[in-house]
Amino acid sequence: MVGARPECVVVYLVQSEIEAFFRRDVSELDEYLRIVNLAHDLPPTHALEAVGELLEHAASEDDIALVGALALEPVVELHYKALGPQLEVALRANSRLRAALRSVIAPGVPDDVRARLDATA
Repeated sequence: MVGARPECVVVYLVQSEIEAFFRRDVSELDEYLRIVNLAHDLPPTHALEAVGELLEHAASEDDIALVGALALEPVVELHYKALGPQLEVALRANSRLRAALRSVIAPGVPDDVRARLDATA
């Protein structure tokens, strides 16, 4: 789970993908798209964990906002139902995830769910 350090840590991203993403280097399109498509390519829980992993490499507030807008937003938009309370628990446990949520618009998330997430963040 994001924020907690389990005994067995799964690594979803490789260094070249992380570097391409933060450089915003679309010339390395495969690496860049791997991160942008986390919500589509991974099961909900794994996608959320991969966002947490990516946030560990964010070097600035701009990087955190970038992760929120490009990686976390689709996870929230597509998987808020499947993640359920797990998303709220992850937000409470990870300050960078809370900061990234501020960059998430996710218009498909119902207002009551968004209000709960915002209150957690």
